[in-house]
Amino acid sequence: MFINQLLSSETQLELSLLRTLFMNRSWLTTVELQQCCRKSRNTIIKYCDLLKENAKNITAHDLIQHENGRGYFFNGDKEDYQAMLISIVHKSLSFDLLQQLLLKNKISLNEFANEHYADPMTIRRMLKKFNKHTKHIDLSFHINKGIIHITGSEPAIRFFTYIFFWYIYRGTVWPFNDLSEEQISTFINQTFSRYGNINDIITHQWSYILAINVIRDSIGCRISMKMLPDFSEELVRFLFGSSSPFDGDKFMQKLNKIHNFSRDEFIYFLLLLLTSVRFYTVKDVYSRMLYFHQNTNSQINEKLKLIISSFPEFNQTTTENQELAISLLMSSLLKSILFPNYTVPISGYDYQEYLDDNFPFLKKEMEKRLKGLQKKDDFFTSSHDYLLLRMVEMYTLLGDPVDFNPKIILQLETDLPITIEKLLKSYLLSLFGPFYRLSIFSTLGSDKTIIPDLIITSTKTKNQTDRGIPIIYISPNLTNNDLKELTAAFNNLIDGKKAS
Repeated sequence: MFINQLLSSETQLELSLLRTLFMNRSWLTTVELQQCCRKSRNTIIKYCDLLKENAKNITAHDLIQHENGRGYFFNGDKEDYQAMLISIVHKSLSFDLLQQLLLKNKISLNEFANEHYADPMTIRRMLKKFNKHTKHIDLSFHINKGIIHITGSEPAIRFFTYIFFWYIYRGTVWPFNDLSEEQISTFINQTFSRYGNINDIITHQWSYILAINVIRDSIGCRISMKMLPDFSEELVRFLFGSSSPFDGDKFMQKLNKIHNFSRDEFIYFLLLLLTSVRFYTVKDVYSRMLYFHQNTNSQINEKLKLIISSFPEFNQTTTENQELAISLLMSSLLKSILFPNYTVPISGYDYQEYLDDNFPFLKKEMEKRLKGLQKKDDFFTSSHDYLLLRMVEMYTLLGDPVDFNPKIILQLETDLPITIEKLLKSYLLSLFGPFYRLSIFSTLGSDKTIIPDLIITSTKTKNQTDRGIPIIYISPNLTNNDLKELTAAFNNLIDGKKAS
């Protein structure tokens, strides 16, 4: 997440160490932490000591443990991790500068510097760093007559504000002191629970979004129709009219009890709802939305048809999955039009690294299809990174994420009863099938011409035939060590197939 890059290098290192310890859930030596964070031994020791000091403010028990010879260990749960993350971020000067600018839009350079006992030149260097990382999303930070302010389109500033606060707090803190969390969360929960289940996370997330809209509008940073797609007003009138299950007029009346929004702001907020796939599960929303785009042949309909034409798998799946895929496309295309250049949804999740680690072949195939679309329409070039991830999501609805992986052929050689061997085969497929394209066969009754990539056996005989094929010895009960060895072996095979 590029928000990390806006923080100081010291804060980034603390967060990196914390995340590494939390994700590994095991003792890590100083050398291992050096390899993960690419810092010197003394730097690692220094910042681990800072983590230990921070941890003392979070809870009475020792969250960051240290033992000579063993290294460091995070002795906490997800809540402890989130509390430590917030504690570290709150010490960051760059975080507070961003937070104040996003909520106030402009602040005095000298007042902020004096408040934090900082040199104004330090603040200027910080703003230069911000501009380096926010240039690609068309946001910039400037100083004019001693006043720091943000420039960029209001939708872009708001989108950045949504993901900034959600990324830091994830609903664990209410950072909007002038607004009532209870009033806003109650409104969100009561309004949307009428149309389906709404969990606590969605309530918190949409409460943040509504609060930010209220704050930005209150300080005079308003949304106008010229900032929105041409079809916005017509779409909202059709989709949220009084005959719709989602009565827009009643919704606006309730919303205005929290804040007196203009019609333009209200239309913008309803469009925000439509950037979420979940909202398309509300009765009639999907069918009305699709009808509108098809009937008006909107920009979204044009792009939607082009994308679907690049997925021959679309016509081979269930109607339910087709509707989900179209909902995903309609919401994603609207988000791309509203907030161009952003690679993440409002939740801020960016799983590029996850795809690179787990489904690189699927990502590569979707990149090839996206390049084909780019030859037909420049729109797909400007929204490349975001739409690539959405196309990956779409394929998981239509096929299997491992469809484009090289096949790994496994041979089972066991002395187990045949029924137990079949159970073992099923177990291996259920554990590893979601991440690897596996084909498993046993020796008896199989085609002799099949050459396996790997042999899995439960017994090590005295004079096992050497066929030049890797062998993994496992327990019939599949221990954790067995799973680790198999994972390593599968990854080695994949790397070899990549190279060839």
